[in-house]
Formats: sequence, C-alpha cells, structure tokens
Amino acid sequence: MNKDGKLDLQEQAAEKASRPAWEAAQRARAEKAHQDLTARQQQLVLERFDTNKDGKLNTTEQNARDTWHAARRREFLAKYDKNGDGKVSPDELQPTPK
Repeated sequence: MNKDGKLDLQEQAAEKASRPAWEAAQRARAEKAHQDLTARQQQLVLERFDTNKDGKLNTTEQNARDTWHAARRREFLAKYDKNGDGKVSPDELQPTPK
C-alpha cells in the first residue's frame, strides 16, 4: 500500500485476498449486535408483561403481550396506511408536504 490514492495490481490483489476475512468479521459483528438486541427485547418484554415475575410468560401474560402488540399495529396502520390496504409502503412513510 503505497498511499498514492490509486490501487495498483498488487494492492488490488491484497484487497481481494483480505475481503473474506473482512466480510466474516462484519457478519460476526452483525450477529453479535442481533443477539444483543434480541436479548434486550426479551428483557423488555419480561419487564412489561411478566406480572408474576417468574422469568417467563404464562398464557395470560402472553395474551396481554399479544393484545398490546395488536393495538400498536392498529395505531401504526391508522397513522401510516394512507390507502387502507393493510400494508405500509415506502411511499406512505414519506412525510406529507405541508
């Protein structure tokens, strides 16, 4: 790497050879972030819905969670589903001009 702002053939070959390791590292970072997020989401669900604090959701707690999620979905659709088709397209997420 001669820092001339251009990749010569040797630099191109080195970059190509290092790409699999870089991609593997990126995948590992993404997987770790996903695991951290999933664990945090599970923690938040338990904090909100595990009313008997036993570390798991029983049927009543699961129903409360499902009802809450359904209500949030209805609110989201009411706000953003401008054409009423039950889906939100990228166009519907664009801000409405004032």
